Amino acid sequence: MATLLDLESDHGEYSYPAIISEGGVVHITYTWNRKNIVYCRLQTV
Repeated sequence: MATLLDLESDHGEYSYPAIISEGGVVHITYTWNRKNIVYCRLQTV
């Protein structure tokens, strides 16, 4: 099971979010602390 992350209350800096939905899949990217690019893929039901 995946862990949920609350970006509004967690420590760190989150920038440049992007969300694309295509064919029942949601792709999410953002930068974290200006050091890493985070990518998450969610399958919709």
